[in-house]
Amino acid sequence: MRRFFAAASIALVAAVGLAGPAGAAPNPPRDQGTKPGVNWNQHDTAVYVVSTLNLLRGKHGHTLVSAVQQRSGVSRFDVLSDNNVSGLYFIQLKTGDGSVYGAFAYAMGWSRPRSLSSVFDRFHLHRAPGTILKAYAGDPRTLIGSFTTTLPSS
Repeated sequence: MRRFFAAASIALVAAVGLAGPAGAAPNPPRDQGTKPGVNWNQHDTAVYVVSTLNLLRGKHGHTLVSAVQQRSGVSRFDVLSDNNVSGLYFIQLKTGDGSVYGAFAYAMGWSRPRSLSSVFDRFHLHRAPGTILKAYAGDPRTLIGSFTTTLPSS
């Protein structure tokens, strides 16, 4: 009897293992054919860069993003790539009328974005170095993503 149950158990495990999860559909590959003109590497970089804003918190633990959305009408986050400096990005926080409320810089490898705008001084955030401020003011930039949220979506 034990041998029967042991053999039946092994057969059941093997059958389930070979069949795989029922109803699970593989994720479709992200390729250029999915959406015409979409550069997925660029898009994924923009999603990552904008999500770094979630690391910025006030003294009471609230995120900077929620504070500026509620108090200042920020409704859009544009991610721009610096055309002269590889790995340097700018995040513009825009209000409903499209005006720039403030901006941040993020360079790949930084632990968090740095402020480019004095409007964020009350949050006691690190300011970007002068060279980055100059790059923001003078370097050509390319918009690589525009978001209504800083939370990554699947």
